[in-house]
Amino acid sequence: MHILRHTIGIVLLALGLPAMASVQHYEARYAKSAWEVSRHAEHCEVGHAIPRYGRAVFRQAAGGGLEFAVRSQQPAPAEGTAVLRSLTPPWKESRGQVELSEVLLAEGETPFRLGSPLALRVLYELEAGRMPAFEYRDWADGQNAVKVVISPLNFLPALAQFRECLAQLPPPKPKIVQSEAPPRKSPIVTQAPSEKTEVKRKLKYRILRGGQDEVLSITLPGEG
Repeated sequence: MHILRHTIGIVLLALGLPAMASVQHYEARYAKSAWEVSRHAEHCEVGHAIPRYGRAVFRQAAGGGLEFAVRSQQPAPAEGTAVLRSLTPPWKESRGQVELSEVLLAEGETPFRLGSPLALRVLYELEAGRMPAFEYRDWADGQNAVKVVISPLNFLPALAQFRECLAQLPPPKPKIVQSEAPPRKSPIVTQAPSEKTEVKRKLKYRILRGGQDEVLSITLPGEG
């Protein structure tokens, strides 16, 4: 078989035609397919290891929507696009695939991150025994196709534990919205003159008007 492929490649090159590109296939096969539930204070996760590629994780917080992410051992060097498909597993009689959506391939260690409702669609496909798969061109020169398959094997027991974990989460804390009130202006208080002040003014006026040379000091009740 290897000799035949090599020969076909030589013939295609001689005819000026592109040789067949290979497919980089990543999937947890049969006995190695496992799903694990992890409980946290305010959210639950169910994760699945993809050998030689990374890890797929469903995550949901109390009162929040479902999220799905695929982390890669080799960070994506740049942004791109991928196609998310649902494949029929080989052990089922029917064959075929359904294209679910075109998704963003993000730069970094988490190339795929889906929110609701697409994350729910991936969960429903796994629950139905189908195989969600991300397909894109390789990160080197785009010559090879890359297929990352999420296995449904052993998913149902983990899904039951995941939903039980969500049911036991505490209710989400209410959000307190703080609004800044405008600064209050201090009221200007106008104080009426007291009787003592009025008497003092009248006495001083009379002394000056009388033309007296002596300095007269008057002490009012309650002073000094």
